[in-house]
Amino acid sequence: MAFAILVLLFGVLLLCWLEAAVIQPIGERTGLTWLSDHVALPLLRIAVLLAFIASAYPHLFGASPGLPAVLAADSQRISHLINLAFVAGLLLPLLPMFNRLPAPVATLQAILAITLLFSWTADALQADVSLVPHPGALLVCAGLSIAGFLLCRWGFGRLPGPLNEDTLRGAFLLDGLPLLGQVPAIWYYAHQLGQQIR
Repeated sequence: MAFAILVLLFGVLLLCWLEAAVIQPIGERTGLTWLSDHVALPLLRIAVLLAFIASAYPHLFGASPGLPAVLAADSQRISHLINLAFVAGLLLPLLPMFNRLPAPVATLQAILAITLLFSWTADALQADVSLVPHPGALLVCAGLSIAGFLLCRWGFGRLPGPLNEDTLRGAFLLDGLPLLGQVPAIWYYAHQLGQQIR
């Protein structure tokens, strides 16, 4: 788990640097701000999330076959994972409640990717499982996600000066830190799914 968190932290720092130093300036100079916000950044967030999930596997679910074996069962599985997370990242922000809130969107992207990966893992183990945890677990997961988001928002209110996504500090605090705050919700959801195959 510690290694997966380090991978996520490194990925988030890299994402924030790219956002502040490369993507946002290019988008503003070329007038392609919408593409940078809705295509480039979501793709980078997907890469960070999938790197976190891959580095946390098989600890996500407990006793599981190796990730290469699960993905090798079908040559299209990697593209299915990426496509699912990308489409979710494009469509969810269109909903008013998720507009300009990358952390909850990232949580739902991760949950969708984890659910798909769990279904493949269960197939490899020939296990009969449910792809949705019990309602109580879903409520706890939602509570952890909201708590992580609110804790970040509470912290932002105590920082001096305005936050600007065009700076590395602003990108990390507005995009990166909320992503890290969603780790407990993502981990808990995967753990609840994995209890069925332990």
